[in-house]
Order: sequence, then C-alpha cells, then structure tokens
Amino acid sequence: MKPKINLTKIIIIFTVIVLIIIGISAYFIIDNAQKTATISIFVAPKSADITLNDENYPNMSEIRVRPGDYSLSITKEGYFESYYEEFTILDNQTRSFFIALAPIDGTNWYENHPDDSYTLDTIEDAKLVETNKNNIANYPLLASLPITVEYYKTDSTYVYYVISYELYTGGTPTILVKDYSGNNYEDALDRVRLLGYNPDDYVIEYQDLTEKLKPGRAPND
Repeated sequence: MKPKINLTKIIIIFTVIVLIIIGISAYFIIDNAQKTATISIFVAPKSADITLNDENYPNMSEIRVRPGDYSLSITKEGYFESYYEEFTILDNQTRSFFIALAPIDGTNWYENHPDDSYTLDTIEDAKLVETNKNNIANYPLLASLPITVEYYKTDSTYVYYVISYELYTGGTPTILVKDYSGNNYEDALDRVRLLGYNPDDYVIEYQDLTEKLKPGRAPND
C-alpha cells in the first residue's frame, strides 16, 4: 500500500514557510526603510582597515545607515598614523570621508607605491569636488562665477572687470572683483544683485588692476 499523504500537515508546513519568508522580507524592508542616511568612505592607502561602529567595511564604500551616532576608525598596521572620528549623522544626510593616512616615518610612501599614489590623487580630487559642492550649497553665487563684464557706458567710459572667487584654507569663499578699468566696485555689486544675490552675504575683495590692462589687449594676470 502506498503511504497516505497527510494534506493537512503539508498545508501547515507550507503556511509556516510562507510566514517565515514574509517575516524575513518585512524585516529587511523595514530595516532598509530606516536607513535614510549615507556614509561614503574613500581611503589611501587602499589596503587600510576600515571599521564603522566596530564593523569592518571595504574601501570606497557607500553605506546606508540609520541616523545616529557613529565612530569611524581607519588603520594601517605598522606604516601609517591612525584616523579616528566620532560623529552624528542626521536623517537623509550624506557624510563623505576622504582620508589619506600619513606615513609614520615621514617618508613619501605614495610616491613609491603607484597604486596608492593614484588613490591619493583620486581622494584629493574628490575632496575638491566635495568642497566646491558644499561651498555652492552655502554660497550659491559661486555657481555663476567667474563672469567677465566688458562694455562702454553712455559717456564712452570703458568698463572691464572680472568677478571670480578664491577658496582659502579653513575659511569662507572670498568673492574677488578684479577691476581692470578702474572705479567699478559699485558696478560689480550691482551685477551681483542682478544675479539675484545680496553682496552683504559674501566676503568681497576688491583688486584695482588698472595697470595690468594693455590697450587693445586682455589683462595680463
């Protein structure tokens, strides 16, 4: 005789398996939904050890996390100074870390290790991009610069100046008014206002460069 199939038992087992799958899926969906912040980590040398809240991560990682307090540790045993930082990340915030560890013995490790030298260059470029992005977010006028203004007034007075900006280490961006035809500071401020920005929100440096303007030529910077 063939063994009797217990249909009820099969249904129960199948139902339990389905419920387990649904439970696991729901957990991951809820867990991912709570991970609304992002931490990006780029490190030189490439072989450095990276831990975030005591969990190991590979280099060049982009990690989705819950908002909260975190500690980042980057080490390279025996060769480099360690890096450690505690920080808080907020809902929908992105924190990017571009870290180049310094050799302990003061030698230029990166020059002698081409792969890590390339990684270092990539990190420096990424730092610059991130700095510019943050500066433009905080100082939107920068996105419109540089601009060159050249025209003749109704009284035939020649006007020629450039509005650009300079990034000084550790400070706010400085708007530069490079005036090659003289007495155009107020004109430059009006130009900033025409772009929709308030000059009072920026540090502005005026440079009188009238001596650099050669007749019929662009200025010699």
